[in-house]
Amino acid sequence: MKIKRILPCICIDHRPEHGDSGTYGMPALQVYQCGLEGEYGQRYIPYCPNCGRGGLSDFKSDYSALKYWNKLQYSLWQAECEGIFEGEEPAAEPWRIEFFQELNAPDKEASL
Repeated sequence: MKIKRILPCICIDHRPEHGDSGTYGMPALQVYQCGLEGEYGQRYIPYCPNCGRGGLSDFKSDYSALKYWNKLQYSLWQAECEGIFEGEEPAAEPWRIEFFQELNAPDKEASL
């Protein structure tokens, strides 16, 4: 299993550009061993190192952790850029709405 795209945290203050680091807005995974000797395997906690979002749930695999991260960030971006209620005006800045639409666009590879 693989994740094609990892959504950036909603706390970013500008569109990621070439001058930004590759980790700008990306989640970090805290990894820890379960049990005294690690006999129960590893657990993963996704969180934003900048604002701390996420970090409440732990997962048995890094795939599950990043899948949760994407669902969390998608719901936050959607609420800000499309509004929560039908017909609600978005409160986001124009660049955020454009960026969310780009993130939400279907993959070009899938259409081939």
